[in-house]
Amino acid sequence: MQELIKELGEDIYKLRRSIEEKAKNLRNKNIIIEGMMEERLIKKVNKIENLSLKIAAIDSGVFIKEFHGFYLLIIRSLGVIFRYENSKLIETTSFPKFPKVASFSFSEEEVEAIIKKNIKRVEEELSLAIKCMKENDIDALLIDGSLLPLPSDRPKEDSAVFQEFRRLIEIYNEILKTALDRKVMLIGVVKDSRSKKIIKELGINKGVDSYFLNFFLKKGERTSVFEYSKEDKLLREIKLSEKIRFFYLKASENDFPLRVEFIAEREESIEKTASLIYSLTSPFNNFAYPSILLEVDRRVAIKKEEVNSIEKLLSFYSNNSITPLRRNSRPFR
Repeated sequence: MQELIKELGEDIYKLRRSIEEKAKNLRNKNIIIEGMMEERLIKKVNKIENLSLKIAAIDSGVFIKEFHGFYLLIIRSLGVIFRYENSKLIETTSFPKFPKVASFSFSEEEVEAIIKKNIKRVEEELSLAIKCMKENDIDALLIDGSLLPLPSDRPKEDSAVFQEFRRLIEIYNEILKTALDRKVMLIGVVKDSRSKKIIKELGINKGVDSYFLNFFLKKGERTSVFEYSKEDKLLREIKLSEKIRFFYLKASENDFPLRVEFIAEREESIEKTASLIYSLTSPFNNFAYPSILLEVDRRVAIKKEEVNSIEKLLSFYSNNSITPLRRNSRPFR
């Protein structure tokens, strides 16, 4: 076993060295990649010197468990609002005051149950984000993740959850329209992007864009802005998706670049978005992520003690009608 692990470790190191070397060699070349909307692939980002605005972030905590005959899904969603003046955080509030909790039970097959969980989670988050923009005078709103669904998120048309996905598409349409109507900077921050668009264009066969860009970019740099693929049938169903752009931002020498998605309604929205995320993220050396998203994640996380309490209450109110799967109730392990 040790020998196998040694070989695996050596292969991983070779891959890293190969990509690191290629990134350094390409850094000073004038690279053009399909979908680039600026002249150069590398752009410098400046922090906002006197950050004065009101910004919100939305996230959710999720618990799902399979019992005999059904799945139980609990989603807790919350928004946090930070108010900055002269780069100092002077006020923090929750929206709503207490987290919004939704519970669902369903009996779909395992694959569709996972899809349904994701649909419900995104639906709860986006619905709360829309409500937050309508009821609060905010300048920007951050979401943990992409602003648009991935092609793999779309279930088959004969799926039991397809109609629910169709309703989710309308919510995507509504959040983009609300952000534009309310003049709110709507930004999606993706921690671990799996996109391979850039490395494919550069002829790199292994890894993902963020891994390559970790060696290609330096702290305080971003990539050119890119547009989403116009061939994506799913995105054509979201009327305002054509306004969504993205770039990668390296905010720390010790962490991987973030993928940042935003509504590019005007030219100045590019630098404004990049500077805002860099200002919120750069203080953290080893986990470069906007502080407001870290805070809302902390508040909505569902703890193990809460899960145990939920199961006990459910058992009580169902007259002990719930039965865990055998693999989840082994007496010894």
